Amino acid sequence: MKEPAANTVLLDYISSEKWQDVVDFDDHLDDITKDWLNVEHFK
Repeated sequence: MKEPAANTVLLDYISSEKWQDVVDFDDHLDDITKDWLNVEHFK
């Protein structure tokens, strides 16, 4: 199966506001329970 194009994935993230759930390393340092690798977004 063909991988989705990056712009299609980004459009989905923006329109569904999934970008608000992305955790960066600084967030992880504030709360170590937050996974800064964001593996749940790439399933």
